[in-house]
Amino acid sequence: MIGALRQGWLHLAVAFFALGRWAMFANCAHPMPAIGISGLRQGGLSALIALFMKRLNEALVRRLDGIASRVLPPLAWLRSRSGCS
Repeated sequence: MIGALRQGWLHLAVAFFALGRWAMFANCAHPMPAIGISGLRQGGLSALIALFMKRLNEALVRRLDGIASRVLPPLAWLRSRSGCS
């Protein structure tokens, strides 16, 4: 399990299936091709974003030393999510 988390495929799969399924649920009032397409698009984009965030976090942890390597990557992620400039 730990090896799968380090490789990143589990992050991608969870993002793809969870958010892709959510997009399908949110578009259930539309005809069938639109439901599947929205699920694939949202799942794919969510997987790419999860991969980018994971790789960025890993790069920051490798570059920083000591406590900064554990504190600054999550803070950078939170800052990017807050919309503050």
